[in-house]
Amino acid sequence: MVATDVTGRLAACFGLAMDGCRRLTSGNSSDSWAVEAGGREYVLRIASEDTDGSMLELRMDLAGRLGLLGAPMAEVVASPAGRLVERVMVDGRERLATALVRAAGVTHDRLRTDSVDGSLFEAVGSSLAALHGASLRLGDAAAALPAWEIEDNCFNLVDPEPYAAAYPDVMAVYQERRAACLGLPRTPGTYGLIHADIHFDNIVVAPGGGIRFCDFDDLCRGWFAMDLAMVVFDLAVVLEGPDRDAALAHHIAATLEAYNRGAAAAGGPDRLDLDALRPFIALLEAAVYLQCAEFMDGAGEGTWVQRFCDGRGERILSGRDYLDGLHIPRMA
Repeated sequence: MVATDVTGRLAACFGLAMDGCRRLTSGNSSDSWAVEAGGREYVLRIASEDTDGSMLELRMDLAGRLGLLGAPMAEVVASPAGRLVERVMVDGRERLATALVRAAGVTHDRLRTDSVDGSLFEAVGSSLAALHGASLRLGDAAAALPAWEIEDNCFNLVDPEPYAAAYPDVMAVYQERRAACLGLPRTPGTYGLIHADIHFDNIVVAPGGGIRFCDFDDLCRGWFAMDLAMVVFDLAVVLEGPDRDAALAHHIAATLEAYNRGAAAAGGPDRLDLDALRPFIALLEAAVYLQCAEFMDGAGEGTWVQRFCDGRGERILSGRDYLDGLHIPRMA
């Protein structure tokens, strides 16, 4: 797809030229473009028209601070004018853009049990511990961020009415699970700034095995268990191949063990086990199904949406635990 004049104008605000750029993704929240300049590659992200510019600036600022505190985040780039968010007016409406240094490596929307390196999951767990440890060191800097239940994200449906009309039974389950999560205690070692969109498409794996998290559009305050719950949730969807259940159980255990080792070494956050993740995995399953089900008929065979949604509504209504049938070792 050819970059538009709007894209070029926003790129120029960051000192980037769109010659030879290539489009990376197009989602609900942004369009992303890879742009080379000065021997480095950048990602220019054009926010959706309804994006709150002040909140985007706050999120980018916090993402940059987390990186300086040792969190494995893609590097946030300021424009020559010193701004993290640049703006142009288009037909009387403001369009926003941010820029990052493109982290070297690959992301995954599928993982094979017979080819994936098991060390990946240890790296994800320890990297999440580093992110949450940096979150704790931010102190009150993240206090202006909304809590997870305020804004639209994978866990929370801001406008539930369309989903309630289309899937009333699943919506009732979602509301019960959401209320259960909101009733959980919030303590300094369990609650703070979280990424809230940690799935394997937002985890950049470098050739040497290092991890960088990208896409900071959903940064919010929440339980640290929510980020780990999303990793486990996504892994259960994208992992396929021989001995899948045994491999899945092993990788979940490895992720948790690495997280807890990293958290202990950093002096916090608190230790997490599967029981801490289960309420959020259950909530995520219902919320994502409601957000994706309407697209199932148009989804191609083997796509993430098709793999996730197939039989999912019946599973949710049955009350079966998302991890039922997996023999996951408990942490010592």
